[in-house]
Amino acid sequence: MNSYLLRLFTFKWFNFKKKLKDGKLKEIKIGIRLYLDQGFSFFGFEEVNDQIDQDNSIISIRPGGPLFEKVGEEDGNVSVTFMGFQIKVIIDESQMAS
Repeated sequence: MNSYLLRLFTFKWFNFKKKLKDGKLKEIKIGIRLYLDQGFSFFGFEEVNDQIDQDNSIISIRPGGPLFEKVGEEDGNVSVTFMGFQIKVIIDESQMAS
């Protein structure tokens, strides 16, 4: 059983790397920005939904990271504030509908 899982993982990893190299995978960043005066702002979700509507597959969701905004600088020290986060969605475009 362990050798089967290892072969399956190896195949999927090299298949992923080949599609990435061939440009058949697309990375879309989605997330939320927080504004004190405007509230929440979402980004990237429409693009992911468009890809799904085209019968493309989501093959991975990966951590992206926090979003910061520079609010000032004094004596070489930069002040930032947290303003949201992003997540990376990996789409397989090799199965696009005709």
